Amino acid sequence: MSTEWGALAGVFPVDDIVIEWLLRRIEFVGRRGRTGVASETNGNGRHPRLNLKRMEELTKNRPKADPDASYAKTLTLNLDSVQPYVSAPTQSKL
Repeated sequence: MSTEWGALAGVFPVDDIVIEWLLRRIEFVGRRGRTGVASETNGNGRHPRLNLKRMEELTKNRPKADPDASYAKTLTLNLDSVQPYVSAPTQSKL
């Protein structure tokens, strides 16, 4: 969503809770199969982005800011307070 806010890119910290959630999701997708995975084009039986090899890479090299990074603004959110919202294009009236 950061690009929707006008940023060119967004980097969010990855903690153990995110890693655990992703591992559970990999397990779920593995049981369910690749039905509905539109980007499944490699045919190797592995989800193209959500797989144990990618998780191993992520765990070894978690994204984080440079220690000397400077920011124009810092935004902190309590995710418990964020309500789900579905966005869609506005319907134009003819």
